[in-house]
Amino acid sequence: MLAKFLAILMAIYYFFMPGAKPVPERVDIAGVTYRNGFLAEGLRYLNEENFYTKNIVFEERRGTQKIPYYRMECSTRDLVIRNSGKMWSMPNIMSERIYCRESQWEEVRTYYSNPDSFFYYYKPNGHFDENTIVLPSVDFAKFEALRQFSDDNAYGTGRNIGQTRRIPLAAWLAASQEPDFASFVFYKESNDGIFGAHTMEFHLWEGELVFHRYVNLSANGFAEFSILPADLEQYFRELIS
Repeated sequence: MLAKFLAILMAIYYFFMPGAKPVPERVDIAGVTYRNGFLAEGLRYLNEENFYTKNIVFEERRGTQKIPYYRMECSTRDLVIRNSGKMWSMPNIMSERIYCRESQWEEVRTYYSNPDSFFYYYKPNGHFDENTIVLPSVDFAKFEALRQFSDDNAYGTGRNIGQTRRIPLAAWLAASQEPDFASFVFYKESNDGIFGAHTMEFHLWEGELVFHRYVNLSANGFAEFSILPADLEQYFRELIS
């Protein structure tokens, strides 16, 4: 009796709160079935400035809410994106919000799960640096470990798993003005140019590669770093040296 009552309550909840209902694994649009879940963890759509066309191709009805689906601009894949109002670029929800034609699903999933479908590079002066340095050979598992470390230790995630070090603000500001100061960001990009992933910023501090968490600009301010596991630190420090 209790289970039936709870089921009714959940049905009412999902009707009046459509955003809480699980995202459908498949949708049918104009007689074609599309399926989500093909993206490997951490991947983002690269064409951020124009990630879908303006034409709505389908509307999912949830109670009184209409959730639009848009055709994504992609010449090699038949992709649509579900725009439920969440931040589309968050990697943990990308996999459930982007759909491909089901007839392409196995091939597409295999492609984006294969490390050889990507090329790897870094920018020596942060995200906005136009200079890129290709990494012709990289340990795929170590790259994913570095990317995951960056995600886990980014400020505000509440998932800091590494040891941290704080540098007085004055010392940080002085070092950041030096001509050889560098901010390293590591990237991977699919060979078809559609999806990719990147870390946040790392720095070389006193000869050690460290992850930049945040800077506190108060009177007693500081810069806070997360300390990489020794094997990752050595591998990527030597890779960029």
